[in-house]
Amino acid sequence: DLTLDLVEALNIDTSTNGASGGDINLSGLNINGEFSINLNAGSGNISLATIGDTAAVSSLMTLNTGNIELFGNINNLEGIFDFSNASSVILNENIIFGDSELYLASLLFGDASINGNYDLTIFSSILTLGEIGQNIALENLSINTLDQPININNDINTARDIAINAGSIDVSSKIISTGGEIKLNSLTGITMSTETELSATDSDITLQAAEGDISIASLEALDNVTITAQAGNILNAINDYISNKSTSTNITAGTINLNASGQIGMSVDSPIVINAGKDGKLNLTAGDKIYIANLLNSATTSNTDVFDNSLLTASANADIMSQLKKETSNTLKFNSFEISDPIWQLKQSDQDFKTTNSSPRIYYSNQGWRLGNP
Repeated sequence: DLTLDLVEALNIDTSTNGASGGDINLSGLNINGEFSINLNAGSGNISLATIGDTAAVSSLMTLNTGNIELFGNINNLEGIFDFSNASSVILNENIIFGDSELYLASLLFGDASINGNYDLTIFSSILTLGEIGQNIALENLSINTLDQPININNDINTARDIAINAGSIDVSSKIISTGGEIKLNSLTGITMSTETELSATDSDITLQAAEGDISIASLEALDNVTITAQAGNILNAINDYISNKSTSTNITAGTINLNASGQIGMSVDSPIVINAGKDGKLNLTAGDKIYIANLLNSATTSNTDVFDNSLLTASANADIMSQLKKETSNTLKFNSFEISDPIWQLKQSDQDFKTTNSSPRIYYSNQGWRLGNP
C-alpha cells in the first residue's frame, strides 16, 4: 500500500457527482498526520485503509449513506467516530477501535449493520450498534465500555466468541454464537426483555454482575451456563410460569451454575425455569431463597433449601392420591369422607365454629391440583 503523510486537512467531496454521488476508495492508501480527514460520498461508498498508524489524524468525518469498508485500523486524536449515516460497515480485516488504555470518547454506528468474517474489538465509553453479523457473521466480537451502560437492541451473530464488558447491560435482541462462548460482564446489573435470546450452540454462556440483579430471558448453551450475581438476585425476566407444562424455559444446558448473594428466582410463582436434561447437573448457591422449576428433575446440589416446583407438584399429586386411596378404602360416601380438610365441606356459617387437625385443603386451579389455600 501507498502512504500519505498529511501536511494539511484532506477534504474529498463526491456527493455532487451524478445523481447519487460517487464512491471514495482509499483502500490502498495508508494515511498519517495530525490533520483532519473529511469525506462526503453522498449515497456512494467509502473504503478506508489504515489511518493514523504512525501519527494519528486529528479527526475523521464520513458523510455517506452507502457502505463504509474498512481495510485497517483508524486512530484519531479526537477519539470520536460517527458512522451512523452509512447503511452498512463492512470489515475486510480484523478491526480495533480504541485500546484498553485509551478508550474512545464515542463510537456511533447508529443503525448501520456491521458485517464481515473478521474480528471486531471496541474500547469506547459511548457506543451505539446496529445489527451485527446478520449478512456475514463476524468471527470474534469484543465490546468494552468501562463503567458506561450499553443497550443492545439489535441482533448479534458471530462464528466464535462474544465478550461484552460494561457498566450496565440491557439486552432486547438475539445474541448468537455458532462456534464460541458468550460472556456478559457488568458492573451494575444485566437486564433482558422477554424476547431476548442468548445462544451458544457449541460452547458456554457466562453472565456476571458485580452489583445489581441479573434478569434473564432465554439462554441456551451446548455445555455450561454460569450466572453470578455477586451482590444481587437472579430473576426470571419472562415471568410466565403457570406449570411445568405451561411455561417458557429460562436456561437450557447440560450443566447450570447459579450463584447469587440474594435470591435465585423471586417466588414459587416466578421461578427460574431450567432444562438441564435427565443427565444434567444444577449447582445452586444463594444467600437467600432458591425458587426453580427443574423440568426434567436433573441432579441438584445447593447450599440451602430449594423450592423446586417440579418436586412440589409431584409431592402434591402423591399426597392427593394417598388421601383419596386411604379414604375410599373406608367409605364410598363422597359427602362423608374427608378429601383434605373437612371444614371445606361445611356451610360457611358452621365453618367459623369448627377446627381440624387434618392436612391442608386440596383445590384445583389453572396450575393444576394444589395444597393449601387458594
